[in-house]
Amino acid sequence: MGRKHAAHIRPNIKHRRCHRTYTRRAPTYATAFNGWHVTLGEQYAADISPPPGGRCLDLACGTGLVTFPLAKAVGQDGLVVGVDVTPAMLDVARKREREEGWGRVEFVEGDIADLSEVEPVQDVVRESGFDVISCCSALVLLADPAAAIKHWADMLKKGGKLITDVPTETHTLQYLFSWELRRAMGLQNEFDRSWVENIHSLEKLCADAGLIVNKSWKTASQGGEGEEYRLEDGEEVFEQNVKKYSDFMDLEKLDETRQKFLEMWRRECQRSDGVFKDGHWLYMTIAKKP
Repeated sequence: MGRKHAAHIRPNIKHRRCHRTYTRRAPTYATAFNGWHVTLGEQYAADISPPPGGRCLDLACGTGLVTFPLAKAVGQDGLVVGVDVTPAMLDVARKREREEGWGRVEFVEGDIADLSEVEPVQDVVRESGFDVISCCSALVLLADPAAAIKHWADMLKKGGKLITDVPTETHTLQYLFSWELRRAMGLQNEFDRSWVENIHSLEKLCADAGLIVNKSWKTASQGGEGEEYRLEDGEEVFEQNVKKYSDFMDLEKLDETRQKFLEMWRRECQRSDGVFKDGHWLYMTIAKKP
């Protein structure tokens, strides 16, 4: 088991909310949403293609769905450090059986926005820096993503690469349930994607951090292309999805929540000629340290 360095984590409200949400999600995180997190993790490792024997840092590593594909890619001479703020997610990751020939993996509890006191990370930085830093499905959880990317860029070696993603600006069912509906109900949100205007929004953060953008692209919808719905489907859509997205919600006021959703649903359908197309698209960027 890797060393733990959690003393520097500030117990702020956002951390506590993330702890609650991801503690609940930890046992089923790999299988949720038809397992698309697993597919995304494998895509991450394939897209970034870390060098054999390389040093990788997987931020917001969760249950290791990017960490382990990276460990396979770097081979037995490599190292992957996974950092996450939620102990329950790390517990699941540490219990996973490692395969022969994989690189060494070390999981550490820590705040990915401030890694200055996370010793396994700083050990690599002092040695030479990381070949690869990945941050999957977490950038919009951070209060200051621009500052975080600058912090991470400092830990890359020359020629090292960062790979990360953000949801597109497209309104999806996940967005409606986990952001707009929470806001309409007066609940605090765990993430903020309001700064994502287009594919260039993430590129700009990387460029401002002194990185050179190698590649950006919009993914296919994770978990399939989804379905099309119409205005009259609102009640059915709510009933089918309210439990699916319950991790993001407080359902004590179910009737009021339903009413708020239906008002929102009417606005969304009116914006798109009466049709709502669901999916889960991402903007991905790979950027290199010059």
